[in-house]
Amino acid sequence: MASYINRVLPVYFMKPQRLRDAMKEFLPKKLQEYSLTSYDVIGNIAVIEVPKELKAYEKQLADILLSQSHIKTVCKKAGIHEGEYRIRKLSVIGGKRQKKPSTRKTAFSSN
Repeated sequence: MASYINRVLPVYFMKPQRLRDAMKEFLPKKLQEYSLTSYDVIGNIAVIEVPKELKAYEKQLADILLSQSHIKTVCKKAGIHEGEYRIRKLSVIGGKRQKKPSTRKTAFSSN
């Protein structure tokens, strides 16, 4: 079945199912051990923690996450939790320049 799908659909139509698999396409072998395995999603914003070894590849990581239809902004964690409410500083690395998530519950939109 898989060989039939590979013949019918061009490669660019088939997206990797996992973030780690997508990162293997552009990361050198020596850096693949640092590839991300998870990220947080709040509304339409993805929040990732980028290891210092992958700092040069932030834009490619953002592009992978933005290829998913529901993610509009990708932020990286830029500091530690601070203050009474333990707010973490974020910096936008891809997509729309917003830090307030847009959520939708039962057909009503909150912006």
